[in-house]
Amino acid sequence: MVLKQNPFSFYDFLGYLIPGIFFLSSIYFTLDHFNYIDAKNWLESVLLDNPIDYFILIIVAYVIGHIINYLSSITIEIYSNWKYGFPSKTLIARKPKGYFDFDCKKPRNWIKRLILLPMFLLPLWPTDFIFGNLFGIKAHLTRPMDRPYIDIAKLKTYSLIKINGYLEADKMGSADSLNFFRYLYHYVLENCPNHVPKLQNYVALYGLLRTFSLIFNFLFFIWFILSITKEYSLINYIIAGSCMAICYICFMAFMKFYRRFSLEVIMAHIVTYKIPESNNNGFLKKILNLF
Repeated sequence: MVLKQNPFSFYDFLGYLIPGIFFLSSIYFTLDHFNYIDAKNWLESVLLDNPIDYFILIIVAYVIGHIINYLSSITIEIYSNWKYGFPSKTLIARKPKGYFDFDCKKPRNWIKRLILLPMFLLPLWPTDFIFGNLFGIKAHLTRPMDRPYIDIAKLKTYSLIKINGYLEADKMGSADSLNFFRYLYHYVLENCPNHVPKLQNYVALYGLLRTFSLIFNFLFFIWFILSITKEYSLINYIIAGSCMAICYICFMAFMKFYRRFSLEVIMAHIVTYKIPESNNNGFLKKILNLF
């Protein structure tokens, strides 16, 4: 199957350019609010007299969008996977290990999970603890599919990997250690063209929301610190609190589309893949124990 996609794709627009422009605009008006720059005079002297600066600004925004998108993938997405588990696994009733379930013997695990990431995502994790744990949102985001779909997904996933990858059950490991979703995703790309546009939209949406969650995470720090050091004002603290709230809302929206993306891949696989007749019985029965 040939997928036709422009060099500047829909994901480039949503995932990089829009977040980059929004981040630059937010920083610009934040600096103007705290009187670090004069917004009106700067616009008149720089942008309006030099139209080519618009093009340069777009390039800069695109590059910054790439940087923020990458940072969100190693912070926001990793945090979600550590706390909520991979959606592809929770959908088939694999319980997430939890944020604090890690190898305590390695110091770098302590540093990453208990120092670096909590400091970097300070606006996010307290809000997520309150609403995710105390108000039950975590249970909603980690709920599995219905039992019949779970069994079908397990059987067909094992059959696909066993027959096409020539792996025996004892060599595959458990669903906790096996990244089976990557195999399913590439199978769907190759064999389910009707589902590909929806998958691309989900990728663009959850990438956009993940990036915006990190942007508002940054904006909270900027407004809160400047409110303390530059100008003490109630409205500044309200804006900082709003950034914190929007950061969490974007995170929840990211989790929603991240889960929908995984669900779409699994469902596309189980409704299109046919288990060969010779494999309908026998070894397929023991796969339920692996998962």
